[in-house]
Amino acid sequence: MNIQNFAQLKRALTVGTKIKLIDSSLKTHKHLGQVRAVIKQQTNAVKLEGGSWLDLGSMGVKAGNFSFQENGFTMSWHEGKDYLRYEFV
Repeated sequence: MNIQNFAQLKRALTVGTKIKLIDSSLKTHKHLGQVRAVIKQQTNAVKLEGGSWLDLGSMGVKAGNFSFQENGFTMSWHEGKDYLRYEFV
């Protein structure tokens, strides 16, 4: 999946879509390396298997917090010091 902007990302993260956390500034992140499916979709977030939410517009997260790579995306905050990098599975 080749996502190029935030709007495309929000449309792509539908129920059943699987993503894998492949890198994180928190090297001990409990979901690092896990494949998880979207189980609930809202306009400002998606809920992943296991109960955590991926913020897509609430709590100060904006389109500028996201960058896009081939077959994946990165969400960063704290001036890029903290990040989560996902790939589509």
